[in-house]
Amino acid sequence: MANLLQRLFKRNASLENPSTPLNASTLGNFAISSAGVSVNIDNALSVSPIWRAVRILGETIATIPVKIYRQEGNIKTEDRSHPLYYLFNIEPNRLYGAFNFWETITLHVALHGNSYILIRKNRETAQPRLFEILEPSEIEVVKISPTQLQYRNKKTSQRFTDREVLHFSNTSKNGLIGLSVLNTHATNIGIAIALRDYAANFYKNGAQLSGVLKHPSKLTQDQYTRLKSSWVGQYGGSRNGGKTAILEEGMEYQHIGLKPADAAYSESSKQIISEIARIWGVPTFLLEDLDRATFNNIEHLSQLFLKQTIRPWCKRFASEIIRKCFTREEIAAGYSVEFDFDDLLMADLESRAEYNSKMVNSGIFSINEARENANKNPIENGDNHLVQMNLHTIDKAVIATDADLQ
Repeated sequence: MANLLQRLFKRNASLENPSTPLNASTLGNFAISSAGVSVNIDNALSVSPIWRAVRILGETIATIPVKIYRQEGNIKTEDRSHPLYYLFNIEPNRLYGAFNFWETITLHVALHGNSYILIRKNRETAQPRLFEILEPSEIEVVKISPTQLQYRNKKTSQRFTDREVLHFSNTSKNGLIGLSVLNTHATNIGIAIALRDYAANFYKNGAQLSGVLKHPSKLTQDQYTRLKSSWVGQYGGSRNGGKTAILEEGMEYQHIGLKPADAAYSESSKQIISEIARIWGVPTFLLEDLDRATFNNIEHLSQLFLKQTIRPWCKRFASEIIRKCFTREEIAAGYSVEFDFDDLLMADLESRAEYNSKMVNSGIFSINEARENANKNPIENGDNHLVQMNLHTIDKAVIATDADLQ
C-alpha cells in the first residue's frame, strides 16, 4: 500500500502542477521501512542514538548567538538595537524563548526536512515583530508561478506568501523542498527501531527463548499447561534472571537460545550508532560510543563537527533570514545576519587565552575586545590597538637593510 501511494504521489506532484503540493510525496509523518517497521517521529525519537543526535544538533545551534551587523564601507558594526536581535536571541514571541525556538526549528529540519516559521511584521516599518513556528506536517508548499511559492495550512486553510514564511530546509532535490530524513532513511531507522524492539522482547520473553525442558515421559495436556505456567511464572522475564531452577521427575533443561552478546547484539548496536552518526553528521563519541575515542581525536572531531555540520546549518539559516527578514532598504544599507560560533571553536580556556593574546599582539583586537571575548568588563584606555615595537612595514625594513650594507 505504501509503495502504491509513493508511486501515485511521485507521478502527480510536479513543479508544473500548481494544484499539487510540492511536498505531497513525504507521506505526512510516517514511512514504511523495508524492515517491516512503521517509522514516525515518535518511535524514531524513542531510539536513544537518534534522540541524542537530534538533541545535540538542536542544543548546539540554540546556544549560538545570532548577531545583526551593518556594513558601512570597510567598517562592520554589530547592531543590537535592530528588532531581529531581540527576536532571535531573547524572545521570538511570548510562547517560547530563543533557545526553545532554535532547538525546535532544528528538530523539524533534522526529521521532517523542513521547518516553517510565520513572520508577523510591523505594518509601519515592515520589520518582523514576532515569529511563530508552524507544524511541518500541516504545511503544504505549492508553486503558483515560475517565481512564487505559496504556503498552505491544511488544518486552518490559511495561505501565506513565500515572503511571509521563513522556510528552513534540509538537503533538497529541487532546491525548494527539503528531503525528509524519516522517508529517505526509513530502512536504517526502521532497523534501529526493530533492534530495540527485539532486545525488549528478548528480555520480556527470556524464558521462552532461552531453552527447553526435557521430560523422560509424555506429559498430559493438563501437566504440560501447569508446568509451562509454573516455569514462566518462576523464571520468565528479566526480573527472574539468575534464579536456580529445581527440576523433578528426571526433567532436564537444555539451553538453545543465544544471549544478546552471543548473537552479536552488541555489535549490531554499534553499527546502528554509526549509521545514525552518518545520517545526522554527529561524531559517534557524542552518541556515547567511545571505543575509538582518544583525547586528541575527540578535540579534532569536535572541531570537524562544528565546521562540517554546524556551520552549514547556520549558513543555511542565515541565508533565508537575510532574504526574508530585511527590507530592501536595510539590505542596501549593508545589514546582514551571522551565527557567531567562535566561542564553540575555542572550547577550552587555554585555546581561548592563546587566541586572544595573538589577536591583541597583532593589533587585530583591542584589549577591551579581548576582554569582551573573555566575558570581562572593559577597562579605561583599553580600546587602543597595540603593535609590537620591533615590527616595521616592508618598505622601511628594506631601507634599513640597505643602510646596514653600506
